[in-house]
Amino acid sequence: MMVSVMVRNSTSANNGTDGLLAEGTGATILVTRSTITGNNTGWFAPTGPVTSYGDNNIDGNMNANTQPPGPLHISK
Repeated sequence: MMVSVMVRNSTSANNGTDGLLAEGTGATILVTRSTITGNNTGWFAPTGPVTSYGDNNIDGNMNANTQPPGPLHISK
């Protein structure tokens, strides 16, 4: 099963675990215009990608993946 989620204009803050989590077969998260801060881990993707449109605020997280995930490469 393939699960794809777009997180847009959202805030994930002060979670004891992950701000964003892509886990499970086919899991994919696309994130745009969002803030991910104050979490234990900014984003975690053990089985699927977390990709960014490059316009997010991802900082202030405590452990791994404190920087934004790699940006999408959109072909024109």
